[in-house]
Amino acid sequence: MAKIENKTKENPKLEQNKLSDGRTSLYLEYYLGREEKPVLDANGNQVYYEDGKMQGKPKFSVKHNRRKENLNLYLMDKPRTPAERQQNKETLELATKIRAEREQEFKESMLGYRLKKDCTINFLDYFQAYIDSYTKKDCAWCKLHLAVSKTS
Repeated sequence: MAKIENKTKENPKLEQNKLSDGRTSLYLEYYLGREEKPVLDANGNQVYYEDGKMQGKPKFSVKHNRRKENLNLYLMDKPRTPAERQQNKETLELATKIRAEREQEFKESMLGYRLKKDCTINFLDYFQAYIDSYTKKDCAWCKLHLAVSKTS
């Protein structure tokens, strides 16, 4: 069976789960961050560490937010024929491609990754308006660049 390297920092990660029928299921695991909440006692006061290196510091409970997406792709645990080995190889390549596509979609959906283009602006019209509103005397270079760009 093809072993998946899990020590990567990619998001989403391609993970595998062994099934009872002798196959391995492939799925994607998204890491969506974590939440830290202070640990409170019965009275609602924050709990602090009492000994060790963390003595006097507040305790926090950490919850990691993850989401799993099943790919419905399966690998044979012990392929016996060359055809089964080839099928495992092709399935793993397909899962890797799907992971790369999902990673790109995940990055694009995050705020600030790509600026969305709301309108189309003609640069030459914008540059002409800039020259018209330019108040300093050294505008000759601007007009020269505009004339060259309009002719080409």
